[in-house]
Amino acid sequence: MRSGRRSRWIGRAITGVGMLHSVYALIDHDAAFRAMVQDGLVGAVEGHPDRTEAFWFLISGLLTICVGSLVHQLETVSVQVPTPFALGFLLLAVLAIVAVPTGGAWLLLIPAVGVMMKR
Repeated sequence: MRSGRRSRWIGRAITGVGMLHSVYALIDHDAAFRAMVQDGLVGAVEGHPDRTEAFWFLISGLLTICVGSLVHQLETVSVQVPTPFALGFLLLAVLAIVAVPTGGAWLLLIPAVGVMMKR
């Protein structure tokens, strides 16, 4: 039983990174989000670089949560993550680290390698 739990850490780790990313987005870009709400949200991003950055920062965190949830579900039913996804996720993590070495993409490297090692 214990080894079964250990084998299901990857999806949870990815979800955790997505949650951290989303919370950080809301805290770090609070002024931009408040301005979007004040402008009624619809069309409140275009033409505002600070809002665009905040929006995509939050969206990427939410998307990471979705990916983590999917990987966790696959782990729960003992289905291997497809090879194209595993390679793409590893490439995404590496490209994000190269582009922003001081960012948090390092947190994705461990689960990305974990997905590859389960092959």
